[in-house]
Amino acid sequence: MKLFQDWLNDWQQRAADQQQAVYALLDGAQNAKLLQHIWTAHPDPKAESLFLHTPRAELREQGPWLLQLDDEPRLWHELLAQLEQRPLGILIASPAPLAELAQHLRHLLDARLADGELALMRYYDPQVLSGLQDPACAYWRAQAIRAGEAWAAWLPLEARDCHLQGPARDAATLPLAPAEIAIDADMQQALARASAIPRLLGQLHKHYPEPLAQCTAQDQYQWAKQLNQRLQQHGISDRQDRLFLAVLALEQGEQFWQDPLVQTSLERKQSNPDIALSELLTTEG
Repeated sequence: MKLFQDWLNDWQQRAADQQQAVYALLDGAQNAKLLQHIWTAHPDPKAESLFLHTPRAELREQGPWLLQLDDEPRLWHELLAQLEQRPLGILIASPAPLAELAQHLRHLLDARLADGELALMRYYDPQVLSGLQDPACAYWRAQAIRAGEAWAAWLPLEARDCHLQGPARDAATLPLAPAEIAIDADMQQALARASAIPRLLGQLHKHYPEPLAQCTAQDQYQWAKQLNQRLQQHGISDRQDRLFLAVLALEQGEQFWQDPLVQTSLERKQSNPDIALSELLTTEG
């Protein structure tokens, strides 16, 4: 398995060999002191908020920031090291200058969902980037990742990297992405699948943190991955039902799933999807 620092060094070197600028797209919502870290590391950083010049401008400190790393990469070592432990952001290699790339990325922030609603597209979240590898996301990728560009992220929970590559570079001017790219139901489902396990772990950490504290992040992910597969087998998609079963499974272990009461409740849930599992288990008991 590739180590984080090896991945970071290899990726930056590959971008340099191709004479591309190297950027970090970092999420202020994941680190309340992000701007402090940026300006502490460099007295005059090349950085720009993607929320600037948008209706979200007043939230720019908590939004995504595009940071050019080329000039003195050693200054950013401490900041980039956070990528190993938390989903702070992604890396982008591009031949485009900072201002032009920032404008392109701004166009990608809003997505038009299948129901017509407008939503923030958090493509700078490593787990979302992982989901964008799905074939259902091919159209969005084609608009977002331009000729000669590459996006990469480290997935802390899985201790692995993911990578998206644009087409080969040519002499043509890089186009700006269209605003409000439409996202169909298949793409929404692909992104939901990619974020299901981190979201479940996030809920458990919030409501039931003690047992998880005994395990490494990677062990937590593997346990949650197996749990998620089991929940999918039983058709459990409701967020409260998933959290309810996760807590019980964490408390009781494998024997929880062998309990006849649990098995009966899961069967009844399939024929009565609107009834909460907590209610079914109480009724059966």
